[in-house]
Amino acid sequence: MLTGAIVGFGKVAEHTHLPAWKGATGARIVAVADPFPERRAAAAAALPGVRAYATAAELYAAERLDFVDLCTPPASHPEGIVEALRRGAHVVCEKPLAIDREGFGSIARAARESERVVYSVHNWKFAPLWRKVRAWLAGEEEARGEPAGIGPATCFTWSALRVSSDRGAVATASDWRLRPEVAGGGVFVDHGWHAFYLCQAAFGGARPRSVSARLWTVQEGLPLEDTAAATISYPGGEAQLFLSWAAGIRRNHGVITGQDGAILLEDERAVLLRRGREAVTWNAGEALSAHSHHPDWFGPVIEDFVRETREPAARGLSLREAEACLAILLAGRESAGRGSGPVEIGPA
Repeated sequence: MLTGAIVGFGKVAEHTHLPAWKGATGARIVAVADPFPERRAAAAAALPGVRAYATAAELYAAERLDFVDLCTPPASHPEGIVEALRRGAHVVCEKPLAIDREGFGSIARAARESERVVYSVHNWKFAPLWRKVRAWLAGEEEARGEPAGIGPATCFTWSALRVSSDRGAVATASDWRLRPEVAGGGVFVDHGWHAFYLCQAAFGGARPRSVSARLWTVQEGLPLEDTAAATISYPGGEAQLFLSWAAGIRRNHGVITGQDGAILLEDERAVLLRRGREAVTWNAGEALSAHSHHPDWFGPVIEDFVRETREPAARGLSLREAEACLAILLAGRESAGRGSGPVEIGPA
């Protein structure tokens, strides 16, 4: 049994991470650290007996931990991850893992030197709908005589539409997603990162080749982008993304096209269309965009994290996926800054 602590007890920690940790069989939370007294009180109420600290430094001075679950805002991730690694702990970290090459480099170096796991929370790929889609893409169900397989993906379109950015748990810090120095960017970072690793899933983990992007602000007075469009080129095709905090509706939808058919994604359902066969509809029972907190998606994240800590062959898989996401983010920003044309992505 791994013992760990949550650093940063905001909404995602309270409503998504902690409920899943409480149900985990291979790991448990014994402590939290958060600078706000009301958030430490919330942690104590949610997990009686948990030991609460005002700072990570106080936490590390008092506890011996196998892992740390880092749920602080993006700009603080590299420093927080490196400190936890130097204390000998594995790290689970909310997305985005890093927002620049320097930060990611410091994380990768510390992970190698400490021989510990850094696991980026890419929970959307573990949503029931996306687990079904990934099984279809991999042809896993074909062997059981069930419908599967559209051949290699050639195009993936994905839209994430929201009416605003998500607000934080503390009134004095509730607009951190709208503070560039804390959030590291707008919707292209926040919802974009989810879209980037879904692109990786759609194209079988292939490394992206280039990105062309446009970032702009629809809502007056915002200090960062609330809308983004991007085209990501892969060896076998391309992905097209549209992301917005100013859409007026809350919805996710997309299409994955392959050589032998297509998969339609519409919030709560996926439809498999294959050449010469009847359509197959699978309903997840809940829309992807129904709400922002999904402890049932985080349970498989915990299982995958624990697997990386125990199986040498699995170690580093999450970190490599996060590096590809960062490469897309940085190339997209460069393209948007230029105002035209794709930006090439080099080797990892």
